[in-house]
Amino acid sequence: MLWGCDEGEATGTTADPPTRVAEIVSAIDLPRDAIVGRATGMAWGAANETIFVSDYQAGVVRIGLDDGSASVVCRVGEGPGEVVRPAALVVVGDTLVVADAGNQRLLFADFDCREVRTRKQDFRGYAFALSLNDRGAVADPTGGFGEGLVELRDSTGVVGSPIGVPEPLPPEMSLAMIRAEIQDGGIPALFRNNVLVAHLGEDVVLAALGSGWIARYSAESTELWRSEVGVGEYRNSVMAEVRALNAEEVDRNRIHPIEFYADIAVAAGRVWVLGSPLIEGGRVWALDAATGALIGTWDFAALGRPTALLPESDSSVFVLDGDGARLVELALRAATPEN
Repeated sequence: MLWGCDEGEATGTTADPPTRVAEIVSAIDLPRDAIVGRATGMAWGAANETIFVSDYQAGVVRIGLDDGSASVVCRVGEGPGEVVRPAALVVVGDTLVVADAGNQRLLFADFDCREVRTRKQDFRGYAFALSLNDRGAVADPTGGFGEGLVELRDSTGVVGSPIGVPEPLPPEMSLAMIRAEIQDGGIPALFRNNVLVAHLGEDVVLAALGSGWIARYSAESTELWRSEVGVGEYRNSVMAEVRALNAEEVDRNRIHPIEFYADIAVAAGRVWVLGSPLIEGGRVWALDAATGALIGTWDFAALGRPTALLPESDSSVFVLDGDGARLVELALRAATPEN
């Protein structure tokens, strides 16, 4: 489908902007006991001087940009101000809102994670990460085990219409089958319904890990646009890399073909998608949030696999690199649409 298509109607075509190289402006090495598991979300603190990271194992971590400090503010546990397997977070004013998936609740706290209140929330739990908007609405990926790809709940916890149509799952699945599909350079059937989600107001944007498309859905579950341009090519190159690496009999434990999309975020009128190749480096796409038009693509070098991104402006993003080993600021040049 073409960029800018609405309900299947083409609105014209434009050439993809050339891929550029992102400039690494700064990098902060983080303590290894801070980001210890898997980052599931990033959010700006007060005056863009701090960044909060929800970490699947550590809890919620606060990073100071001025001194590079990193400390756990929401520790793991079931008590007040504690979390278990946090799956997303958002900052609203001076309040930190955390999707506390393990405790089945939304936690509302101050920036030191002193609890203000909680709201009971039934999370599906099929994905590491989900999405919250600033009103407390939740977009929860089902992995294909629900009626849609994503279940929606409003700010009061009421379930809305699911969005997306899952592909049928195989009747039988085993670890041996998954390994065989990976070694053949394919996406295991079990993961073909995995999606990344991000809120755009009341709307939701999806990036499909296994199918290579990105789409925007309204709060009423209507698909507003969908495309594979740019990201589809990237998916194919990653699959080719898997096959090439397998042919060379490299260490297959380092091959993660389902993780070529690492994160998705919405800011500055753009949908930002972070791509994570198999060995090192990374890629960032910027799409026009209103139409899905591709604004720009940037490659960058990295020490390890990038896992999460946080836009600062229309030409700057922060990326957690090396599974959380450092925080990298990237400058994205010429971040304007091209005809």
